[in-house]
Amino acid sequence: MNLIAYLFWLGIRTFCHAPLQAENPPARTCAESVGKATRTGIIVGLTNPKSFVLFTAIVPQFINQAAGNVPLQFLLLGIVPLVIGLATDTSWALLAGRARTWITKSPKAMLAFGRIGGLSIIGVGVSVAVSDNRP
Repeated sequence: MNLIAYLFWLGIRTFCHAPLQAENPPARTCAESVGKATRTGIIVGLTNPKSFVLFTAIVPQFINQAAGNVPLQFLLLGIVPLVIGLATDTSWALLAGRARTWITKSPKAMLAFGRIGGLSIIGVGVSVAVSDNRP
């Protein structure tokens, strides 16, 4: 019950105190260089064991030894998700950057998104309250 009350309180508070302007407007310059951000992304990606476990378990099922050149098949089946992930993640990042710039420039948009966030928290509280799996 405490969680539900907290969610309602937090949602109402967020709704009523939605900001009219950004606390930290986006800077026109990057805080870190593109090279440093790229290097950090590569390190995080290479040290994430989930992708290795997933590909080790799934990719061999799709290798056809009769088709020949097994290493090339492994390479292609590894590169395709990499390219798709790169394209989608880059698209989401660029879209989020533009959305942030647009939202922080408009006090009406800041207020609307702040209130939508508050209503979303209240919605989660309602969902938890009516579910059978309450904590």
